[in-house]
Amino acid sequence: MIRINLLGRTRPKAVRQAVPLEATLQVVFLIVSLAFSGGLLAIHYWQMDKEDKQVLARIQRQKGEKARLEQLKQQVDNFEKQKAVLQQRISVIEELQRNRTGGQQLLDAIANTVGRTDTLWLTSVDRKGDSLSLNGSAGSIDAVANYITQLKRSGFFQQVEIKESHQDASNKAVQIFLFSLTAQFAPPGLRLPPHNVHHQYQLNHDRRARCPNEATGGETLGVTMAISFREYPWYLQALVFFALALLIIGAGEYVPMFPVAAMRNSLQEHVMQETDLNQQVAQLQVYERRYAEFKLEMAALEKQLDTLKTIVPEEKELDEFMRLIQGAASASGVQIRSLIANAVAAKEYHYELPFEITVDGPYFNIEDFLLAAEQLSRIINVGDLTFNGLTDTKGSAFPLRPGTTVTGKCLVTTFFSKPGEGPPAAGAKNQPARR
Repeated sequence: MIRINLLGRTRPKAVRQAVPLEATLQVVFLIVSLAFSGGLLAIHYWQMDKEDKQVLARIQRQKGEKARLEQLKQQVDNFEKQKAVLQQRISVIEELQRNRTGGQQLLDAIANTVGRTDTLWLTSVDRKGDSLSLNGSAGSIDAVANYITQLKRSGFFQQVEIKESHQDASNKAVQIFLFSLTAQFAPPGLRLPPHNVHHQYQLNHDRRARCPNEATGGETLGVTMAISFREYPWYLQALVFFALALLIIGAGEYVPMFPVAAMRNSLQEHVMQETDLNQQVAQLQVYERRYAEFKLEMAALEKQLDTLKTIVPEEKELDEFMRLIQGAASASGVQIRSLIANAVAAKEYHYELPFEITVDGPYFNIEDFLLAAEQLSRIINVGDLTFNGLTDTKGSAFPLRPGTTVTGKCLVTTFFSKPGEGPPAAGAKNQPARR
């Protein structure tokens, strides 16, 4: 194609305008601000994510430790219950041992008082608990009065009272006065209360609160983006874009919709959870030490209880009891005529097994028999008793040994417990009492 220049002059060439330096600086500053703020947020996010994973791993380990310590705590709680039962059983057996009683002390005290009184002898002795009823004969009223004095001075009898004293009308040849006395049998000695040792465990907890630091956000610079902004010095423009970078960082750190803020909240929540777990684990760690202590204490209590089982067996063991009683009677020269079992009485931590036995023999032989029963390995208490003197041995239903002067009945009580059980009678608070 042919071009014709009608103007008759050369057309000027188009020249590309250069980009101003100010606009280039603004773009550079913007890119640097975005890269700087984004890089810092990314680095902070990565650090918090790494720390959050470490916290989660520690939380899992602490949860496992807490579960293990909670099992130990449950075992320690069971040990405490078992220890309380064992200590109570041991205390009851020791109380029964301290309160072990026999009729020998009573018969010995009666024999001493009668021996110190002239022209007086007893025909019957009846004991119910600590109450005594004494019947006998005397040569005069003065002899009865002297006997009352001897009872008071002995230290074994209190509240000595006379019911009656009258002359025996059936005996015309000799002046005899029949009498009847009552008294309380109270042997001297102190009754020591059981000594209970209570172990106290006190836990001191140090609680720390973790308070996140709050950073204040930067002020938003209101900049009027006008053409005149290009004319600002470069350092002022750099300052404005630096403030913009700070604003982006603050928004990324604290505005919930941004990932860094969400990660911060998650990390804080996990740190608080870890702190609570650490406190719980610290509180439970005391049970790890107490577990070892309780195992040693339980072993010692079990050993002590095994030793005391010879005194108060777990089962009735009636055959062994009967052999012990018969052996004591044979060794003392006393004859057992009957043995009648009474109803078993359930106490809080043991059972009482009473027997009513009928015996006869010389007075001091019966005293030896009661002393032997009191000294047996198994606890055997002699409670209520009734003894009468024999004036005519021909009227007895059984053939009597030579020298037999006394016959009577006494209540003999032995004890047993159930292995590994709690109180046999719920709500029964009766403690073993001195008979």
